[in-house]
Amino acid sequence: MTRMHLLLLLDRLEELVTKSPRFAGRNLVPADDVMELLDKIRFALPEEIRQAESLMEQREEYIRQASAEAERIRLEVENYVNENVTEHIIVQKAQEEAEKIVRNAEEAAAEIEAEARQFVHQMLEQLEETLEKGLLVIRKGKEELLGSQKF
Repeated sequence: MTRMHLLLLLDRLEELVTKSPRFAGRNLVPADDVMELLDKIRFALPEEIRQAESLMEQREEYIRQASAEAERIRLEVENYVNENVTEHIIVQKAQEEAEKIVRNAEEAAAEIEAEARQFVHQMLEQLEETLEKGLLVIRKGKEELLGSQKF
């Protein structure tokens, strides 16, 4: 079928509509004649139009597949980002906790060192006092010893 044949069929359809009787402002067209012409028009459509329709269907399928793939990739990226953000948050919290533990340990060590210095200072003072008492005893002992030799 050629383009000319298609145009002739369209002309016949137009003639059918325009020459049909009118009633209440409308054309009364025999449905069987219209359906027969439409079937012939469909059959007369060039192969390119059918191919274009097939291409449109293929295009829509390609778009559906591309959209599905894009959604899959988007979800994959979203999951990757969520995992990395979660991982980053966990690492950050762990670092903060580690820093807190180190600070607490340093504070505790400084406190223990201060207490140890104070304890050692007290012990040295006691030792000094004990030694001074011992020296007094020794001096008295020496004096008594020297004093008893004079007789």
